[in-house]
Amino acid sequence: MITSLQNTKVRQVMALQKKKERDKTRLFIVEGKKMIEEIPMDWEVREYFIQSSFYEKEENQDWLNKHVFSCQSLISSSTSIIADSIFLKMSDTETPQGILAMIEQREYDFSSLNILETDFWLLIEEMQDPGNLGTLIRTADAAGATGVILSKGTVDLYSPKVLRSTMGSIFHLPILTGVNLSEGIKELQNHGIQILAAHLQGALSPYEINLNRGIGILIGNEGRGLTEEVAKMADVAVKLPMLGKAESLNAAVAGSILLYEVVRQREQSKQ
Repeated sequence: MITSLQNTKVRQVMALQKKKERDKTRLFIVEGKKMIEEIPMDWEVREYFIQSSFYEKEENQDWLNKHVFSCQSLISSSTSIIADSIFLKMSDTETPQGILAMIEQREYDFSSLNILETDFWLLIEEMQDPGNLGTLIRTADAAGATGVILSKGTVDLYSPKVLRSTMGSIFHLPILTGVNLSEGIKELQNHGIQILAAHLQGALSPYEINLNRGIGILIGNEGRGLTEEVAKMADVAVKLPMLGKAESLNAAVAGSILLYEVVRQREQSKQ
């Protein structure tokens, strides 16, 4: 059992709460049963850290045997039991759930993906709120999107708050980070994918557009929206109908509505 804050492994986990260390090591931390359960077998888990009191509870033994001790990814990972007082320091949450995993980041680029003209992408420019980003990734996953593209300047995908908000969806679809969005848009357009930008100056409602073809939904920064350069590259700009007195919607809400309009139209076309 690890009982010291000076332990090398403990210090590494605590250091990974900072983006600088995550960028340097290409590692990140996930917490809790739900996130551990979502880790695919082909993701590289470096180490599991289990809180002592969590490990000692009989009701957790079956779960640990299934998701940690017998996990195939354990071939290249190890497990450490951590004293409760130390685990509290390692956790990023006020009420730790008893288990952490240190995982290698996964990097995607366009050259490694087989982009099809029927694809359904979410593109995000310089979003700053971790909750908004995590929510949109989770919604894109639920809506069956092909993948997510994050521009340079977007909040760190591997920050604890973003990860918690994804509820495990980070593991379910490719997410490209640090992308020059102008180049990313061109790449998708070259494959026949239409880019639909959410914009307050949009002349059309998304309900007026056929979204059964390949589509990329483009969402901007919470405060200023899309940059002019990126907005001009979109094939069409849309604005959600605002029937009340509100001038705009939260970026994650607006993006989610657009993602599910794609779902609605595609499901309707199957009938």
